[in-house]
Amino acid sequence: MTTRLEPLFDLLTAVRDRLRAAGVIGPLARVRLARLLIRSSPDRLATAHEVAAAGASFVPPTPADIIGQFYCGNILFGTEEGTRWKFYGRRFVITPETSRLPRRIRRDIRNAGYDVAFDRDFGEIVRACADRHDNWLTPSVIASYEQLHEMGGATCIGCYRDGELVGGLWGLDIGRVLGGMSMFHSADSGGTTAIGAAVEQIGPDRRWDMIDVGTTSPLWERFGTVEAPLAVLQDQLAGALGRNTPPPDQDGDSSTDAAVASPASP
Repeated sequence: MTTRLEPLFDLLTAVRDRLRAAGVIGPLARVRLARLLIRSSPDRLATAHEVAAAGASFVPPTPADIIGQFYCGNILFGTEEGTRWKFYGRRFVITPETSRLPRRIRRDIRNAGYDVAFDRDFGEIVRACADRHDNWLTPSVIASYEQLHEMGGATCIGCYRDGELVGGLWGLDIGRVLGGMSMFHSADSGGTTAIGAAVEQIGPDRRWDMIDVGTTSPLWERFGTVEAPLAVLQDQLAGALGRNTPPPDQDGDSSTDAAVASPASP
């Protein structure tokens, strides 16, 4: 996905490399470079946002960085050079008012008969996503998200058949917001079942008040995604951070016999 950040990042990278070669790169040099770019831009506010995201790529991300940047609309991506932040100003979200689980999808999930577990095999699920199609999930980025998961800021939903992982999704778990990042399936309805389990957890007495999927797809649209400005997600995050509801099952093993987990035991 290409954004206005791409050429800016390339420029910053080139300048950084020249400064490093000269032995003068450092925080002060980055600040001066950022000021130069902003002052020379016809849209200083937009450029300031992009410079902040690109400049952050020079610093190894921490779990706090991932959460803070997510609030600002930026997602951590891996590159051949290291990491970068990509900005998404408009989001696609599912709320209690828009969420739905169509009858045909319910039937497919029921017929698939997978066991569903929350917060189990996080690293395995993320790596399965990387192996199948998500080349932005580099080893260093996966390690960053695994660290966030260990601190309770990321979650996953796995679908199992006879104990074998056949599908799942993972994302950020901030307040009462699920920030869906990626999903995979190696068997029919594996990904659909994971999404259905997540959607079943939207509601005032359940785990989340909103699922943010970043950019939507035909599959996600069937579950009720609607386009929303970043401010909607930010308002939800700000209002929910102080009242986070922990998963009912704290030991990481929350398998159910049903294909879609119940609110009482996700």
